[in-house]
Amino acid sequence: AEIRSLRKFNWEALTIEYTFTTTTATQYDLPSDFVRFVHDTAWDRNNQLEMNGPATAQRWQLYKSGVSDAGTRKRYRIRPSNGVKKFELDTAPTSEETLVFEYITDQVFISNASGNPDSTLMSDSDTFILPEDLIISGGVWRFLKRFGMDYSTEFSEHQNLVDQARAADGGSRTLLTVISLHHDKPKNFKDII
Repeated sequence: AEIRSLRKFNWEALTIEYTFTTTTATQYDLPSDFVRFVHDTAWDRNNQLEMNGPATAQRWQLYKSGVSDAGTRKRYRIRPSNGVKKFELDTAPTSEETLVFEYITDQVFISNASGNPDSTLMSDSDTFILPEDLIISGGVWRFLKRFGMDYSTEFSEHQNLVDQARAADGGSRTLLTVISLHHDKPKNFKDII
């Protein structure tokens, strides 16, 4: 349960870049460890354009049935085909093109036997890709809850650990919160250059 809970966040350690080459088909296999997209990462590398998607069912029907300008950007959705999720393009490519997106993997362990990522804990010597203290603290509060004991302190400590790990995960941009109206303002166009 704790691993499912931790997978809800887009951890950098679980983010994989996937690149594939199109054919003249509209449907393509997703990676076998695919959980979900990282939003706004789908790109058409040949044309250096971000792709539109993943489209909702309603938007897809607009593309297919309504009056809609295709534009220059590719459109896509995730759609099951015979019970397997597929990456589906709105229109078939006329030539090979390189498409890329980032996704969250289900492989949260490193197998001690092979050294490779795995979605299943196979032995006590396998390691968790995310900080292990998150699994331990999550297990402690869930154990206490299950046996009817007070778990409020442990739950709070666990939430703090998760929040700290999320804040430290990856990088973040500096947010400009105050704009000076008087200082560092260009006096004329030459100051901008």
